[in-house]
Amino acid sequence: MSVTLSQLKDFAGSFERRERGNATSGNGEYFYCLKDNAPDWMRDACREAHGADILPDDFRYGVIAGAAEFFLEQATDVLGVDAPVDAPVDFLDEIDQHEFCDGMVDIYTTNLTHWMGSHLSRVGYVNEAQEEGLLRDDATIETRMMAGQYMEIRDTVSLLASFLMDVDVESECEA
Repeated sequence: MSVTLSQLKDFAGSFERRERGNATSGNGEYFYCLKDNAPDWMRDACREAHGADILPDDFRYGVIAGAAEFFLEQATDVLGVDAPVDAPVDFLDEIDQHEFCDGMVDIYTTNLTHWMGSHLSRVGYVNEAQEEGLLRDDATIETRMMAGQYMEIRDTVSLLASFLMDVDVESECEA
C-alpha cells in the first residue's frame, strides 16, 4: 500500500526551516526538520531515507523536504488537480528524478567542501560517481564533489520513494 495524495500533501507540509545559532548575523545556520507534531510514519520515512550510514543529517533532511515537495508536484501533475484526496500515489518509482536531483546539487565550493567533510561516507559517493562513469579522469575536485552529492541525493530520493510506496499509513497510525 502506498501513501495517498492527501498523506503526501501532509508529509510535504510537515517540514520547517529552523535556525541553529544566529543565522541572520552569520553565526549560525538554517536547517530543515520535521515539525514536532509530525506523525510517526513521517519520522519513519525520514529515518528510512537517511539510510543506514548517516543519521540524522541536515543535508539529507533538506533533500527529503525538497523531495517531498517534488513528489507532491509530480503526483498532482499525474493525477490532476481534481484528483480525489484518497487517490493512491503508487508510481513514485516511475517518476524521472534526475532533474530534481541535479537541481539540488550545490554549486558553491564552500558548501561542497562542508558537505564532503561532514561525514566520511561521502567520499564513497564520489567514488561511486567515478565508477558509474559520471566523471572524466581529469575532473576537478569541485566537479567530483558535485557528482558525489548528486549520487547521495539520488540514493536518498530513491529510498524515500520506496518507503512511501510501501508504507501502510493507516496501520502505522494505529500502532
